[in-house]
Amino acid sequence: MEILDGKDYLEEIKELIYEYSNSLNRDFSFQSLEEGFKKKNIQVQKGDALLC
Repeated sequence: MEILDGKDYLEEIKELIYEYSNSLNRDFSFQSLEEGFKKKNIQVQKGDALLC
């Protein structure tokens, strides 16, 4: 396993989150995923985004 800086893979992380949430067959509209993933909101401010 390799741990990578997730800031370089934000689009891939977005796709993985959508894929996972869709596979659960649950209503995640309360999470406002689409709003959170608008390009202006995709950023890492505090802490790190790690991808394994």
